[in-house]
Amino acid sequence: MLEYTYVNHPSSEKRQAIKINNGEYEGLVFHYNQVSFYEKDDVPHVKFDYDILSEDEDPQTEEFTDLLGDIVVDILEREFKRSKDGVLVDESDYREDDTKQPSEE
Repeated sequence: MLEYTYVNHPSSEKRQAIKINNGEYEGLVFHYNQVSFYEKDDVPHVKFDYDILSEDEDPQTEEFTDLLGDIVVDILEREFKRSKDGVLVDESDYREDDTKQPSEE
């Protein structure tokens, strides 16, 4: 099962990073730069670029690229829903959130 969480981006408060929580790439932190969608021969495709933010090296394998594609599709399926007026952001949040800062005492 695909497990990931949002984490604070190490260099920008305006961006969010994603941490993979299980499997071969467990602990790897990355962020998407640009994500786009297109159709080829009536089949939808997703195109994206990303940066690795953790100490890990970029695996640069088809398996890893497929995993990142699965994550972006999962995010879109969970975050957006269709209504009669178009696409709306779903207000419910299912993820574990690692972006909260520890409170100062």
